[in-house]
Amino acid sequence: TGSLGAGGAERQFALTARELQGAFARGARIGGVAVAGPVEVVCRSLSARPGGDFFAPDLRAAGVPIHEFALAPPEAALAGVPALAGLDGALRFLPEPMVEGATRLSGLLRAARPDVVQIWQDGSVYAAGLAAVLAGVPRIVLNVRSLPPVDRPERFKPEYEGLYRALLAAPGVRLTANSHAAARRYADWLGVPARRIRVIYNGVDPLPEDGAPDDEALAARFRAATGESDFTLGTVMRLDENKRPLLWLEAAARLLRRAPRARFVVVGDGPLREACQARARQLGIAQRVLFVGRSHRVGFWLRQMDAFLLLSLVEGLPNVLVEAQGAGLPVITTDAGGAAETIRPATTGLLLPGGPDLDPEAVAGAIASLRADPARRAAMGTAARLWARETFSVEAMLARTVRTFTA
Repeated sequence: TGSLGAGGAERQFALTARELQGAFARGARIGGVAVAGPVEVVCRSLSARPGGDFFAPDLRAAGVPIHEFALAPPEAALAGVPALAGLDGALRFLPEPMVEGATRLSGLLRAARPDVVQIWQDGSVYAAGLAAVLAGVPRIVLNVRSLPPVDRPERFKPEYEGLYRALLAAPGVRLTANSHAAARRYADWLGVPARRIRVIYNGVDPLPEDGAPDDEALAARFRAATGESDFTLGTVMRLDENKRPLLWLEAAARLLRRAPRARFVVVGDGPLREACQARARQLGIAQRVLFVGRSHRVGFWLRQMDAFLLLSLVEGLPNVLVEAQGAGLPVITTDAGGAAETIRPATTGLLLPGGPDLDPEAVAGAIASLRADPARRAAMGTAARLWARETFSVEAMLARTVRTFTA
């Protein structure tokens, strides 16, 4: 993968590596299959961006080695490697950063000689998939986590489609997605049968609900500052354009006009944090919104909420929606990628239209309908907890993952 930053895909990546390594160390089987490890993690870099090592301590504590291929030397004498026959000439048509990453990683993989390489996240597939093919890895699993780049113009590059088709034509390559929505779109884009793309839903354990002393103190100060409140709406998200936190705050402001005692908790960080705080001040709601920042105690903050709202434009299968339901919260989300697959509409949460034209007044209306009906919220929360436990178990995810390594 690219890094071990504090994202949902990285969390799933770390969880999978940790559990596979644990099964190997115990001599346990997963889905009836023995794990013949050991497991090693390879990232492009842990330091290229702030917080890129967020999950590294968890993996190291589990005994999982971590390698950074950005630090590896470029592979020398590419044309002399038999696995590159017919491909070394094609490398000159690809962007230099992709070629550099692929050649650095191919040398590392050739030395390690893994039986299986599982490549996480859409952006890592290209260079890492090419590197694994060049290194002659017998089983390569391309694990995509969102809609294809053709649906995200800001991420699309002309070489992507040809690279994907070439990778899927190579022996031993499998493609998996974490939602049926993503699988269908990749199948349409690449012209492959949808059945060829295996769907592996994220596995999500219930989060611990305890808070560190700093969390407890911050929550207490916010409660004191906001006084008696009859409803707390919350979210956990990266503060970026895709998650639309500014729209989230617009909807919060409109809800406050209907429910002046409501308050709001935003957990997460990102490039739009300062813009969000400024917008909250402009809307006159800054005193009612707590910006927690990045937190290791997400379960504690979920416990402070009465409902959960996520307004993404594009999603794979959002962990936070599963985690919120696992904490007994009704959720409100947009029909974005696999987000709709995380809920049972009208039973565990409410589904809003997808797309860029969502009206903040409509969002506020959906929130207000839940706020006004505590009994409905409680019933939804109970159903949500059961749904999350039954549909998104870690055990099921691991069993499906291991099957992609062996079948």
